[in-house]
Amino acid sequence: MSTLQASLAQRRIEQAGNATTVAAPASRPAFSISNQTSTITFKTWNAGVWVLPWFHFLSAHHSIGEDSERILFLFADHEVEVTGRHLLPLMADIAAMRLEHLCELPERFTLDTPSSEPSIRQMAIKGRTESGAKAAGG
Repeated sequence: MSTLQASLAQRRIEQAGNATTVAAPASRPAFSISNQTSTITFKTWNAGVWVLPWFHFLSAHHSIGEDSERILFLFADHEVEVTGRHLLPLMADIAAMRLEHLCELPERFTLDTPSSEPSIRQMAIKGRTESGAKAAGG
């Protein structure tokens, strides 16, 4: 990732939330890991920031599609769908509840990311009651 792209990504992270607690290293703008975290922060490009407690975490499921991977997080009150590339390595940190934040970045900002580095193209976050209502009405 070029210095300009890293700076822009860091600026977005700072504008979206408190940079002192979730500042991402320039080498890994899409996620950060901490051995002592009680929450996980999901930062979308345009739709806001969600901070969810790990003690509400129920499960996660990783799947592979034709051109991307997906992780579906289930929390007591929320469902989070993360789409990107090379997401499987994050599952060990999810299982250990070490993942501190995930940050959605448009593909143009991840073009220089090493091929094995996880990148997050899209996140969809909704309340579990919303998904239940859609399933019941659909």
